[in-house]
Amino acid sequence: MKQIIAVHGWGGDSGRWKDWIEAFKKDKWLWKSFDRGYGEISSATPQWSNRGSNNVTSRNVVICHSLGLHLIKSNILEKATDVVLLSSFSRFIPQEKSSRSLRIALNGMEKALGTQKEKTMFINFLRKCEYPSFKEFQPKTTLLTKLSLNGRKKLKEDLQLLIKSNSLPANFPSNARVLAIHGNEDLIINQSIKDQLIHDLNLHLNQPAINWNIPKIGHTLNNKEIILKVKKWLK
Repeated sequence: MKQIIAVHGWGGDSGRWKDWIEAFKKDKWLWKSFDRGYGEISSATPQWSNRGSNNVTSRNVVICHSLGLHLIKSNILEKATDVVLLSSFSRFIPQEKSSRSLRIALNGMEKALGTQKEKTMFINFLRKCEYPSFKEFQPKTTLLTKLSLNGRKKLKEDLQLLIKSNSLPANFPSNARVLAIHGNEDLIINQSIKDQLIHDLNLHLNQPAINWNIPKIGHTLNNKEIILKVKKWLK
């Protein structure tokens, strides 16, 4: 059995996987999407299907975007045979003097939640996520149109989770095949954060992680060419 559990990042929702689901279901993958429930989509924490789990050829694939690696439940992650990390990190704030400005910016984002500055903060965040492909802004995202009171509370909690992240999650499977993908134009994840992830993965894993750096691509890593490359890698 081939199954995938996909986890979005901070401020996102399960709708980001639409093109991924379409591509993978053509090859008969069972796809399940986690959702934190920030907005109109209800929270969801899918579990692995046991059907065919004793088959030596069965595959449990986790796909995480950004903070998704830290949002995923450890009982799901520990059973993964393959892990695909999209713009992910082990530690978000680098151990450098220059990290002070990043910490200040993140604290500023947290303080903006629930205030008149919230919308501007979200727009700036989304522009950085979409760069360099960001075009005329279309405010259809949950962050601007459907954010709930409970969703705002979760955003604050998850921003703290991001700030405090300093290692790979507990129960990260050491025997999994791992593919880490970053865009060279990412305005959210800087190079030292990318390097730290690969360093931590290779210390932890039984086999080195595969690392792709994609030119002219930013943080979202959500185009069809990347989807097809990931599907080919998983074969």
